[in-house]
Amino acid sequence: MTKRSRRRSPRIPGEPIMPPTAEQMRGDRYAMQDITEKGRDGVAILIGKAWRRVRMIDRLRDRKLITPHEHEALAAYQRKADVLDRSLTRDSLADRVGPGSGDGPTMALIEAGELVHRCEAAAGSLVDLLRAVVVHDRSLTEIAIERGGGVEAYHHRNGKRVGQIRPRRSVLGIVTLEMRVLAKRVAAEMDA
Repeated sequence: MTKRSRRRSPRIPGEPIMPPTAEQMRGDRYAMQDITEKGRDGVAILIGKAWRRVRMIDRLRDRKLITPHEHEALAAYQRKADVLDRSLTRDSLADRVGPGSGDGPTMALIEAGELVHRCEAAAGSLVDLLRAVVVHDRSLTEIAIERGGGVEAYHHRNGKRVGQIRPRRSVLGIVTLEMRVLAKRVAAEMDA
């Protein structure tokens, strides 16, 4: 077998893209999205399409729990928190977070740290909720069940009795209200 024949053949245009597994779909929402790369002139170049998990802040915006302006602020916070959470150690490709001499934190890391600190200070006592929803991508339902416990609810599906754990309504209402307040605080901090 030659080296050429062992290579994987490229995907044929029009061939269906494999969707997420049933286990993945059960836990999260996925959407078909474009894969782009920035060209030299800064224009996005379409490379292809892929299934991607829908972020929690996108779901909150779609359900109109936060405004588009608040969504932009939370997305900016999420990007900066991701930069801050990256390892300073070089990876196998010798990539780092932004340019720098390699003798200390880069400007991108310093700016990310400053912005994350400002947003978390603005969040005040809701900083745990901010990190859980925006950075760790947890749902408000998960957080409500964690805080106030869950209630078993049964319904019939296809002739079978199915049980489900749901959050207490009062706790979910409080968590939702806290998320709305939190989004306003982060947006105000970004505007300042």
